[in-house]
Amino acid sequence: MKQPVASILFFICFAAFLSAWAGAEDLVCTAHRFTPDETCTPGAVLPFALPAELCQPGYKQKNADIPEALRKKVYDRYGVLYASKDYAPDYLVPPELGGVIDDRNLWPQPTKESPGFHEKNELEDFLYEAVCAGRMDLRAAQAKLTGDWVRAHDEMRSLKAIKKSATVYEIPPEF
Repeated sequence: MKQPVASILFFICFAAFLSAWAGAEDLVCTAHRFTPDETCTPGAVLPFALPAELCQPGYKQKNADIPEALRKKVYDRYGVLYASKDYAPDYLVPPELGGVIDDRNLWPQPTKESPGFHEKNELEDFLYEAVCAGRMDLRAAQAKLTGDWVRAHDEMRSLKAIKKSATVYEIPPEF
C-alpha cells in the first residue's frame, strides 16, 4: 500500500518540477483590448538608464529593431498569427524610455483598435519629450506605460489642451 502512495507523491513532485522548469516559455498570454497580458508582458527596462544617455540623437533608431525570431515567439505566446496585419509588434516601454528588447517587454498590439498604437506612440513621444526636457522623471514615465497607458493618454490630451491656452506649462506631479 505504501508503494502506490510513494509513486503518486513522486509523480506530483515531478510534475510540479516540470511545470516550474518550463517557466515563462509555456505561458499562454491574452491581450486585453488595449493592453498586453500583465503576466506575460510586465515591461522590462534598463535598470541604470539615464535620460542623458537615452536622449542622445539616434539612440531610438539604434536600439529599436526587434529580431524576427523574438517577434514570432511573442506572437506565438499570444496565439496571434505572425503574418496578421491586424497586429504590430510593440514595446510596452520603448527603447527611448529605457525599454529593452525582451519578450517581457513586447506584445502584438492590435492595429485597428482605438485607442491603439497611434495613440500609444503619441503618448510615448510626449513622455520622451518630457523626460528629455527634465519635466518628468524617467521612472515615472515608464510607470505611465506599464500601468494604464490609455488613462495616461487621456491625461496627456488634457495637458496638451492646457498647454495650448497657457503661456507657462508644467507637468503636474500627479501625472
